Amino acid sequence: MGSAYIGIDIGTTTITGLIYDLNRREVVHRITANQASASLQGQENGERLQDSNAIYRQSERILKELLGLEPEIEGIGLTGQMHGIVYMNEFGDAVSPLYTWQDGRGAQLVPGENRTYAERISELTGYRVAPGYGLVTHVYNVERGLLPEGGRSPVLNR
Repeated sequence: MGSAYIGIDIGTTTITGLIYDLNRREVVHRITANQASASLQGQENGERLQDSNAIYRQSERILKELLGLEPEIEGIGLTGQMHGIVYMNEFGDAVSPLYTWQDGRGAQLVPGENRTYAERISELTGYRVAPGYGLVTHVYNVERGLLPEGGRSPVLNR
C-alpha cells in the first residue's frame, strides 16, 4: 500500500480499529470489539467502572491484527473516550479501573454543603463541569479517601 494508516478509537462501548489507505481514500480494513466484558461492578452508588487492563489488551489485540493485515503502516492515531480517569503508578502502569464518563458520584452532595461536587468545582473555577468529568471524579476520590494504592497521578481525558 505505502500510504496506509491505522486509527484506533478506544471507547466505553466499543473499540474500533481501522486501516485507511490515503491514496485510495478509503477504509480498507475495520475491526470492532464490544466492551461489555470490560464492565466492572462498582462498590458505590453511581460508580461506573471498566477494567483498564482488559481495555488495553483488547486494543493491543486489534492493533496486532491490523498490523498482520498490513505491516507497512505509515502512522497510528489513537482516540479515547472523553472525561474518564485511570490512575497510574510511577512506571505508567494502570493501578485502577477506568472511571468512565458515566460515573455519577460527583452529583452527590458534598458533606456539610448544599451543593454537589460538580457544582462546587464549577463555582470555584468559573467553568461548568458535570459529574463524570475526570476532575470531578478525582476530587470525589481524593475527598473520600478512595485513591488507589500506588497511584501517582490520574490520566484525565477531556
